[in-house]
Amino acid sequence: AESMKSTGSAPTTDSSPQATPLSLEEQLDQILDVFLLQTKALKEGFSTRQHVAGQADVLQDLDSISAQMITAIANASQQSGTNQILLLPVPGGSINDGTSSLSMKCRRPIALPELRRLRKMYLQWVANHPPEDTTKVGIAKSFVAYIEEQL
Repeated sequence: AESMKSTGSAPTTDSSPQATPLSLEEQLDQILDVFLLQTKALKEGFSTRQHVAGQADVLQDLDSISAQMITAIANASQQSGTNQILLLPVPGGSINDGTSSLSMKCRRPIALPELRRLRKMYLQWVANHPPEDTTKVGIAKSFVAYIEEQL
């Protein structure tokens, strides 16, 4: 007996019924089924975890408050000498509850370009370590603490 029959389509064996060739659409459906239905879910990692966005204005506040604070630090640093405690005005702070100013220990004069570099580093760092207190005063405290830590 002839083990292979030759027809106009792909060769088939005698033991199996003659299969009809799949259309292109059916082949694509099979491929998509393998990719979409027969795959394991990704493990949650840094790149795949769901990001819960905070308030949109928190990012704006981080940017504007850190910019205002570097100006205040530069001005206060120029007026005082080394090993001084700088008294910095806080944007959005209130005299009534004592949040109108922050103190910052300054061991040396800080140049404005260095403050700008530290601000950029802070904005990159805070993307993964957001401040617990997202009020304007809380952001200012977080920024000043970061600057003190870096100096």
